[in-house]
Amino acid sequence: MKSIKRSSIRKIINTITDYLMRNIALIPVVIIVIAASGWTYITLEALRGELRGTLGIVGRRGLQSVTEGLMVTFSYTLSFIGLVAMYRGVSLSYNPRVAITYILLGVLLLVISFLLFYVLILIKITG
Repeated sequence: MKSIKRSSIRKIINTITDYLMRNIALIPVVIIVIAASGWTYITLEALRGELRGTLGIVGRRGLQSVTEGLMVTFSYTLSFIGLVAMYRGVSLSYNPRVAITYILLGVLLLVISFLLFYVLILIKITG
């Protein structure tokens, strides 16, 4: 019984380790996206107790709410995926049908991301 549990745990740990080693280049990107989308600010404000009752998009003028941080993180992620899809489309130029699909998908994701940023800025300004 114990050996089964240990082998299962080892398999899970090995799977996670293998996945992280294959995608080691994405770790700095994830850290930059988290830092750029305001999670450092949200964490510091939560530690000071300033984020009580700010579940809406705009809690108070000058403060970033948790929901706003999630939306900005989602938008940054969409932008990154869109840029990667466009790069993949350009690198597959020998197959035009697949390349144009990747490029259109990337452009669509970028447009959605920029629209989300625009809506967030509009909500923040009109607050």
